[in-house]
Amino acid sequence: MTGFQPAEVPHVDTTALRLGVHQAVEEAVTAKNPALKTEFAEALVALAKIVEALPGMGDFADRERAILAITNELGRQLISGDLQRTANSFPDEVTVKEQRYRRHSRGAVTYHSLCGDVVVHRDVFRRVGVHNGDTVVPLDLSEGLVHNTTPALGYCVSQGIADMPTRLFEETMRAMGRRPPSRSTVTRLANGFGGCLKQDINIAEAVLQSYEPLPAGANAIAVGLDRTTVPMAEEVPDEDKPRKRPLDDYVREPPQPVEVRYRMAYVGTVSVLDREGQALRTWRFGATAEEGSDEIVRRMMAQVTHLRARMPSARVAIVQDGAPELWGVMWDGLRSTGVTKWINVIDRFHVTEHMNAALDLARIKDKNEIRQKYIGRLESSDRVVGAFARWLYKTFRGQRAWRDMAPHFHYLESAAGDGWTRYATMRRLGLPTASGVTEGACKSVVAMRFKRSGQRWQQDGLTAILTLRTLRLSDRLPGAWVLLRRRFTAIVQC
Repeated sequence: MTGFQPAEVPHVDTTALRLGVHQAVEEAVTAKNPALKTEFAEALVALAKIVEALPGMGDFADRERAILAITNELGRQLISGDLQRTANSFPDEVTVKEQRYRRHSRGAVTYHSLCGDVVVHRDVFRRVGVHNGDTVVPLDLSEGLVHNTTPALGYCVSQGIADMPTRLFEETMRAMGRRPPSRSTVTRLANGFGGCLKQDINIAEAVLQSYEPLPAGANAIAVGLDRTTVPMAEEVPDEDKPRKRPLDDYVREPPQPVEVRYRMAYVGTVSVLDREGQALRTWRFGATAEEGSDEIVRRMMAQVTHLRARMPSARVAIVQDGAPELWGVMWDGLRSTGVTKWINVIDRFHVTEHMNAALDLARIKDKNEIRQKYIGRLESSDRVVGAFARWLYKTFRGQRAWRDMAPHFHYLESAAGDGWTRYATMRRLGLPTASGVTEGACKSVVAMRFKRSGQRWQQDGLTAILTLRTLRLSDRLPGAWVLLRRRFTAIVQC
């Protein structure tokens, strides 16, 4: 199936995804439908009889486990029967997107659900009039079964693996009384979902943007880009691989040796700010070292363009640390969107670190007074950083400590000379003086998920899970999942 197109995507209603199972059942039972209430009451009585007939039900904990196990099995059988009826309902010939397909072969396929795996006998249809033409599975297309997975489990895997490792996800699901598939299957599914979303991420984000409300009190836009490391498992070069020992009874081929190398990943944020400079809503973006900065900047600028269309008079500010190469790509990105004026703000905490580091090298007695004079007034005067740099130069130029102080002096002099440290003005304009949003995103997006003890990543897996992770932390995963299902759904005409 090809990727979804903007014209094909209606309003993204994520209510069904946010609606809990218990709430959905409660709404159905409490509806003004006496027949439904009667059926529900009879089902409860039947379930109670099954539990009472089970041996060894000593206390409530035993009965609760039994109830969960029984309802899981009932749900699994209902899902199996529902899918099987749909699979049996198709005639010998169907039409999908104006192309005719004829029944070709039948097979038993395992579908994964929250209640356990179900086996369904369904048919594969081949395109009519084309030798060895493409095939479709009407059951999958009509029900939106992505990678042989029911929608509830698919969304659960996408959200769960965006937040936690596969082993922890499996343990959590089993602790909740569910029957998840194997860890290898969960990994394959998460990589598949994330990979599909990554293929159409530009279109998906464009669609989701159009339905996201602008926060009340929005006053300005802040963007920031940073880098952090990710442990990558890379194959050992041939010359470094250990030599194989000849074994007469050797059976299993050993896995390819790998080395763990840390590669840079990019993390970017786009925030809508209130008049105090506080972030009202933040969108987070990520890119691997292989993808580079162009990919992430392009997506960030698409968000900026959308926001500026709704906030034409809003100020735009770049707030990040002092890495010069990151500033350059952000400037180019803003220019590409038609932004001609923006405000550069270098992170106040990085400036403070350089000021403190220079003072630590100074052999003077009144360090605390100097700190209070300069660092304590960073947000009350625009000239503090420049004045501190001049004081360093006049006081320590030519002394033995100057060699170590010089890098801090040049950093501060350059930042102050470019006007990037006008923190008092930034406060009056309602702009942030620190890149805490972007720095925090490095931790929440990458460190908390991809740098756990013992973790190492392959490129495809990192790309897929990073996509799920950023969508999850940007509150876009429910809508993105709706769009993903549409990619695997089509009207099957009989």
